[in-house]
Amino acid sequence: MLFGVHLSTAGALWFDGAWLASLIPLRRAGLLRAGDLGLRKAPAARAVGLALLLVAASVLFDGLWRAALARGPTSNPFSGIADRSTALIVLTGVAAVVSPVVEEVFFRGLLYRCFRNRLSVLPGSMAIGVMFGLIHTQYAAAVLPELAVYGLLLCLLYEHTGSLWPGIVLNLCLDASGFEQALTGSSAIVFSSVVLLLLVLVARSLRWTKREKLAPTPPSVWPRG
Repeated sequence: MLFGVHLSTAGALWFDGAWLASLIPLRRAGLLRAGDLGLRKAPAARAVGLALLLVAASVLFDGLWRAALARGPTSNPFSGIADRSTALIVLTGVAAVVSPVVEEVFFRGLLYRCFRNRLSVLPGSMAIGVMFGLIHTQYAAAVLPELAVYGLLLCLLYEHTGSLWPGIVLNLCLDASGFEQALTGSSAIVFSSVVLLLLVLVARSLRWTKREKLAPTPPSVWPRG
């Protein structure tokens, strides 16, 4: 602990800030745009469906892995935060919001894109998944395969939606729910927000589909003889 702040929290924020700052010169030089890092719109219906499929696949693997090792669920990494200082609670909350964005941009938007220049989808996803698992040193070694598979699935989500936003939202929900659970004993706020977001995305998708169906079909243009 340094000045009342855990080094793990300070380290995470330092990494996030330093890496984002390193992108500023490229951005100013016009060599890097948000879309280049995957920060572009995603098809709502597909993104929601694939994200739910990712969660189901991750939960299934985690259950099988834990059963094989005969161990219980993974402990909440934010456990004990309610007993810490106000400064640490605030910084941890900031990290829970910022880190998911930085992780997705760094691992999927940058590294995965570099790997895909030379590798196919599965090898590239596996490599990024392993790296994603290894960087989470706050977890026990037995949890790393779960994180690696989760990181692999996030690569596939990015690959099939063309956007980082589904992965960012999913990561943000997981971190925010863990933080809220540790702080208040409940994840009601995050859960309600996720349900509301899903309803909005589905409604917008259905509305857009309805508009396309009602739109008049342009007349056929015959070539002039």
